[in-house]
Amino acid sequence: MNVNSVLLAMDEPGGDEDSRMGRLFLISNYCITVFFFLEMVVKMVAMTALSADHAYLTSGWNILDGFIVLLSIVSLSLTSVNLDFIRALRSLRALR
Repeated sequence: MNVNSVLLAMDEPGGDEDSRMGRLFLISNYCITVFFFLEMVVKMVAMTALSADHAYLTSGWNILDGFIVLLSIVSLSLTSVNLDFIRALRSLRALR
């Protein structure tokens, strides 16, 4: 079972971010986002981004994956702004 899917299922909207579980979710979110970002970069280097027949950005699933990773990075970097819409879109990670 995917750890990310389990954490998404356990997370509660509006939960206390200062609790132990809130800190666990925040730290795990950073770790998972970094892991997915590194995976995306390695795949882009290995497959090339655009120029080959089997390039990274020629697959719809890879485009969705990259979009979700970029949304995760934006939502984590803009913590002072209320981005509930972007946080809701991060639930698309379960499609991975």
